[in-house]
Amino acid sequence: MKWEDSLEKVKGVGPKRRIALEQAGIKTVGELVSYYPRKYIDRSVFGKPEQFLEDQEISLKATVLDKGRVQRIRGKLSIFTVPLLWQENKISAVFFNQPYLKGTFQENQDYYFYGRVKKAYGGLKITNPQFVIASNPGKFFALT
Repeated sequence: MKWEDSLEKVKGVGPKRRIALEQAGIKTVGELVSYYPRKYIDRSVFGKPEQFLEDQEISLKATVLDKGRVQRIRGKLSIFTVPLLWQENKISAVFFNQPYLKGTFQENQDYYFYGRVKKAYGGLKITNPQFVIASNPGKFFALT
């Protein structure tokens, strides 16, 4: 296969995928190989409460203080909130429309969270974070 070859020669690229790639400006094998992701997620960068920048994505290790609660808003909309302790600071993990997470968190258990930390209502919150139990992080810190 050559760099100038059409995407049709790549195994797994059918007509629909080819059209989607062409809309992204990728028309040849060479363009596909040299196309890089828009950004990398590096969960190994840990933030500190006194140094975090608003709207910056960071990882943090926090202890769950309570199993959390689900608030129902209009109709089927819900907010699940879990109180956390992050290096002596209270913070809330807020999940929108994910009430099934209610039984997931254990009190006094450490978890790793990754997401945007914001100041809100006189406190800190991390909205819809990715998370994993600290005792078994698996590939959570792998560069993606």
